[in-house]
Amino acid sequence: MKVCHLYLFRHGIAEGEHPEHPGRDTERRLTDKGRERTARAALGLERLGIAPDVIWTSPYVRTRQTAQILAEVLDPSSGVEVHEQLACEGSNERLIEEIAGSAQRSVLLVGHEPNLSELTSLLVCGRGILRSRFKKAGYVHIEVHPVQQRVVGRLQAMLPPRVLRLLGGADDDERD
Repeated sequence: MKVCHLYLFRHGIAEGEHPEHPGRDTERRLTDKGRERTARAALGLERLGIAPDVIWTSPYVRTRQTAQILAEVLDPSSGVEVHEQLACEGSNERLIEEIAGSAQRSVLLVGHEPNLSELTSLLVCGRGILRSRFKKAGYVHIEVHPVQQRVVGRLQAMLPPRVLRLLGGADDDERD
């Protein structure tokens, strides 16, 4: 594995429950507000110069919708891929193995809480040490390095969604 840039992004605002599939969290969709805010956050990422080679997403509907919005703005050369380890019940340890085995130099991961916060902690300073919380459409950049048959990350940036939307040119007075 070579140095890899990981961009972690939490899905946008989703409906409470999909009306056609009550009780099935996997089917929840982005709300109109969630789509709009995610699109503005994507413009903020673009303005920061974020250009992932690929976007990996959880199989859940809201994350796939979020990944599609991000892909429309950021245009990853290798497109969007679904990765089961990004699902709520996925394993961050297995996800790290997938990242370490990837040939990509920059990967944008679209996932859920608390998985993304736990992944950040695992990569940056070890299990349960770093306490962070991803807001919906929030972003973290971690530079990942191979170190003695494992990967170690260096936190590069952590931005809340409001900052991303403002960078994207939005006139945003709403608090998250």
